[in-house]
Amino acid sequence: MALDNARLTVYATGAVGVVGIFAAAFGLAEFDHATGMIDIAPFNAYALAAAVPAVVSPFLASVAVWFKWGRKT
Repeated sequence: MALDNARLTVYATGAVGVVGIFAAAFGLAEFDHATGMIDIAPFNAYALAAAVPAVVSPFLASVAVWFKWGRKT
């Protein structure tokens, strides 16, 4: 169990680093490779709240079709 938690921690740390690198590549943040610090640029929360459903909805709809959710048979 302890090894599973350690492995999960390593994966989560790597995922945060990858997110930081992509955010820096798109100009949304600054990522310092030496320290691993991510400095997120200011953003409009209302615009983010409007954009997230437009991005997430098609993904969730495709998952629902894939797993055949909502069918009566």
